[in-house]
Amino acid sequence: MRIKGFDKNLCCRGMQFEVGTEYKIEKNEPLKLCSDTVFHYCDSLQKVHSFYSCEEIENNRFCEIEVLGEEITDGEKFGSNHIKIVREIVGEELNTLKGLV
Repeated sequence: MRIKGFDKNLCCRGMQFEVGTEYKIEKNEPLKLCSDTVFHYCDSLQKVHSFYSCEEIENNRFCEIEVLGEEITDGEKFGSNHIKIVREIVGEELNTLKGLV
């Protein structure tokens, strides 16, 4: 599962996202983490927690994404130039991923 963290408004780095929508970065540059050539995400909620606190659940939201483009990773975080926000992770599933259940 690929998980992307957001603020409470489903924004990340000043960009507004919406569940069910695809996002693509059209740049003629190689993909590079920590740059504007990729959308960032992780492969576990624990890794996302490094960037968006799972403890401040009222301030942060988490979504499963589908990777539709090229993917790069450094082993901790991932990036792709084309993603789709599949669904928001909430309730019991979020608690399970947080290790509370």
